[in-house]
Amino acid sequence: MKRLYLAIMVMAIDFAHVTSEPSELERLKKTLDMVDLTLAFDILGLRRDLDTERRLRLELQTTVHQLQEQMFANNHTNSINEIDNLRADFKTQQSIIENVLQEVHVVQNQNHILRNDNTRLQNENNDLRHMFIALNEAFKEEKHLRKQMERRVNGLRLMQENLQFESVQETLQLNGLKLSEFEKHLNLRVSFSAQVSPSINDIDPYETIVFGKVIHNEGNAYNPINGIFVAPVDGTYVFFSNLLTLSKEFEAVLMINETIELLLYTGQPNKFANGSNMIVIHMDKGDRARMIKHNVWGKRPFYIHNYFSTFSGFLLNAG
Repeated sequence: MKRLYLAIMVMAIDFAHVTSEPSELERLKKTLDMVDLTLAFDILGLRRDLDTERRLRLELQTTVHQLQEQMFANNHTNSINEIDNLRADFKTQQSIIENVLQEVHVVQNQNHILRNDNTRLQNENNDLRHMFIALNEAFKEEKHLRKQMERRVNGLRLMQENLQFESVQETLQLNGLKLSEFEKHLNLRVSFSAQVSPSINDIDPYETIVFGKVIHNEGNAYNPINGIFVAPVDGTYVFFSNLLTLSKEFEAVLMINETIELLLYTGQPNKFANGSNMIVIHMDKGDRARMIKHNVWGKRPFYIHNYFSTFSGFLLNAG
């Protein structure tokens, strides 16, 4: 209605702009008045309709409420019985549900136990599989090691045979060398003889007596420069020495290496005196023999005459 009214007013205003005659304006005003009146009646009718709708709604609500109370009163006893029955059924169902839950719990426990057993069996199976793999690898390794040991044993046997063969060869060679050396020893001749030259006017105690003039030196074992004889082979040797001195006391010794093996004494106041001695002794190859002035006994000078003072020796037998 308001929209219709607004549309009529807009048309009237537009029309008023189109024409400006007084008669038309008045006529338009009357028309608007009539529209206002019509609208007022329509609004009053609508208000009456709204009041009627409110009254009917209240009556309907009251009726529904009365019907609900009547239904509640009629069905109260039945509802209590139904509620008791429902409660009994609920307790029964609850008991059934609890029993089912207990059975489910037992089944779950059994399932959990079975799962644990399954896991344990799987682990044991895995352990057995790994053990089998390890044993298989160990067997392969043992087989490989056995082959290596067999090769090593064969190699050691071959080496032992070679060593035995080489040992036999070395023994034969050594026996040959020993035989050859023994033959050389049988044919070896060692001997020497030397005398003091020139005469020694004086000599210090513990000094080597050098017999500088070589009379005989087979095998060249005696050195006339230092007066030392060196044994060329193991064997038994014979040494002899004679000294002519001009001293109250004079003592000399034969030294083998650093050991005294023979003593020789001579001496007479203001006169020449002669002393000699001999020894048979074993010497190893490389041992050294020499005559020395021993100790400080006597009165200096310690004179040794040349022609009558000698040192001799020879190899009696080798070995």
